[in-house]
Amino acid sequence: MPPSSAGPRVTRVDQASWDLKAKEREGFVVPKHSLNDSQEEEEAVQTYPRRCLVFIRHIHPETNKTTLRTLLSRAYGSDTTGKELDYVDYTKGLDSVSCKWGRGGARVLKVRQCYVRLSNHMCSNRLLAYLHQNSIIQTNALDDAGEGRTGEPLTGELVEGKREALYWDKVPEKIRRVTLAKLYRDGNLGEDDLYEPRPKKRMRR
Repeated sequence: MPPSSAGPRVTRVDQASWDLKAKEREGFVVPKHSLNDSQEEEEAVQTYPRRCLVFIRHIHPETNKTTLRTLLSRAYGSDTTGKELDYVDYTKGLDSVSCKWGRGGARVLKVRQCYVRLSNHMCSNRLLAYLHQNSIIQTNALDDAGEGRTGEPLTGELVEGKREALYWDKVPEKIRRVTLAKLYRDGNLGEDDLYEPRPKKRMRR
């Protein structure tokens, strides 16, 4: 029998693959998809941290990100590292509108949109517990203590499931990658804290 022509398998690495491998070594999270197939590249897996997103209600209408960060950081007391709150996603004047039906007819409700991205799910749980156990009320736009006596106290809601996926889908890919890389680097992200949807199967022709 003639000798087999099969030899060791050689993998060719193009420049794009090499560049992304370098980014992985620097701590960046690279989507798991084929680098040589443009169609698969367009259908790249969207990865995001789970249980790290909290929606905050009843904040002062004229407040700002800096005030909110100081106010919400009080949930972690004197042992705060300053890294529990990854990002305060708030734009002044941006409300979500909904209708609530009652005996008197429809009532329009405005809820100020404020999302807080936390470093991990434990930070999320601590913030939610703090808001539940304490009456945090802003008396003015720059109130970062929340010791008001009248008004509705701040409440928090953990964003999960489809709402969580929709939120992260709107976050630019570059920012999402940097966020994940930072969480990995700080050791704040475990397997249960990462959502990696399976890539769609390509239909055979």
